[in-house]
Amino acid sequence: RDTRPYHEEPPLVIYVHIPFCISRCSFCGFYRNRTDDAAMEEYVKRLLVEIDRVADEGVFTKKAVDVVYFGGGTPTALTADQLRRVIGRLRERFTISPACEFTIEGRLYAFDDERVKACVESGANRFSFGVQSFETDLRRSLGRRLSREETLTRLKEIKDAWGERVCLVADLIYGDRKSTRLNS
Repeated sequence: RDTRPYHEEPPLVIYVHIPFCISRCSFCGFYRNRTDDAAMEEYVKRLLVEIDRVADEGVFTKKAVDVVYFGGGTPTALTADQLRRVIGRLRERFTISPACEFTIEGRLYAFDDERVKACVESGANRFSFGVQSFETDLRRSLGRRLSREETLTRLKEIKDAWGERVCLVADLIYGDRKSTRLNS
């Protein structure tokens, strides 16, 4: 039930789908395209055109955007330049609220310092990482490449470098060592 006061408008949300992953995780039903440099560049070019088309229609320009969410697939599979271009185009074409929650979903694996910097400097302020579990064996059975220690180290590196400017989220899924049957 909507509990907002009658005069309060619902938030304006933009969702950007990036349909590429390095590999398919055993629990994921969303994966569509294996990471491919040429295909990702073509997708980004078409996405920029689509952003312009939607902005020109004026539907999402009547008020400030409250939430931007990059999901997928794995948005962190894009290059730093591609991330900058897409985030930059959104900021050019839409009014983004100063309090906007701007989330980039992805994996810690291959989300290098250059990509993190591109996102933060372009205005992303929240990273949602598909950690799934901190148990290395379970992580590997799910298709995650980093060990527990590597995962914790990478989270700490990002927090130490950008903690004042970003919120870090670790998506977790319940599982046990005896099986990879999962309950979310």
